[in-house]
Amino acid sequence: MTAATLQDAVDAMARLGCKPKKSGDQFIAFCPLHEADGQGHSPSLTLKAGDQQAVIVKCHAGCSGSDILKALGVNGTPNPSASIVAVYRYQDADGRDVREKIRLEPKSFRIRHKDAASNWVYKAGDGPPVLYRLPEVKAAIAEGRTIFVVEGEKDADRLASAGLVATTNIEGAAQPDQRQKWKAEYTDQLAGAARVVLIPDNDPPGKAHMRHIAAQLQGRVADIRLLELPGLPGKGDVSDWLNAGHTVDELKTLVRDESDSPQPGDDLDAEFI
Repeated sequence: MTAATLQDAVDAMARLGCKPKKSGDQFIAFCPLHEADGQGHSPSLTLKAGDQQAVIVKCHAGCSGSDILKALGVNGTPNPSASIVAVYRYQDADGRDVREKIRLEPKSFRIRHKDAASNWVYKAGDGPPVLYRLPEVKAAIAEGRTIFVVEGEKDADRLASAGLVATTNIEGAAQPDQRQKWKAEYTDQLAGAARVVLIPDNDPPGKAHMRHIAAQLQGRVADIRLLELPGLPGKGDVSDWLNAGHTVDELKTLVRDESDSPQPGDDLDAEFI
C-alpha cells in the first residue's frame, strides 16, 4: 500500500500520534511501529514526496518502509485493507484493561487504547506501563511459581496455553542502535519472584534484550535463568522450537537441569546457560 499523497501520509501520522514536523523538503516523525508507545524516543522517521512513488518513508532504526505504509490509513484507523488477526490485551494487576496491541495481516503491529468516549485511539495512552498477562504474573509471584519472559505475546500465549506463566513487554526488543525498551516498572512488577526464566529469540537483539533484563532483575528476583534453547534456528523463538517437535516437558527439563549451574551475576557477558 502507498498513500495517495504526501499530505495523506502526514495526516495519518498525525492521527496516529507520530507528531510529524516539517524540516526542509521532508517531514520528521515518530515511527508508528517501534515508537508507537510515545515514551521517551527521539523521532527516527523521515518521509517525503518521491519521484517514482507518492511517498518515501525511512525509519532510521531499521523498520520496513512497506510495513510503515501498511500501518497508515484513514480516519485514525490502521490500513483499511489489513485485517486484525490477533488482539493482545494489556491489563493492570487488578485486571483492568490499559491498552491493546493488535497484529494485522499483512504483518504489522499497532498499539491502541480507548479514550473517554470509548473510541479507539491508535497510541499507547497515558495508562501505566504493564507487563503482558500481569494478573497471572502477580498470582505466580504470590504462589512461588516460575515465570517465563519471552519476546512476544504469541510466545507468551503459547506457553500459557500449556499451563506455564509467561509474559513479555509490549515494546519488544531493541535494535542494536536503539536504547533498551525494558522499563523500570516492569522490573518492579517482577520483584519478589522465586524464579524468572528468560528465553531470548535467537538473534542479537533478542539476546541483548534478555541480558539487559537479567541485569535489571539482579537483587529483585531470587533466581534468574538465561535459557538458550538447543537447536533453535536463527531468528527463531520458543514457538518455533515447539513447532519443530519439542515439548513443554522438554522445556521444564531444561530448566530443572540448570538448577545447579552458575547463574547470571555481575558478569553478564558470560555464555548463555
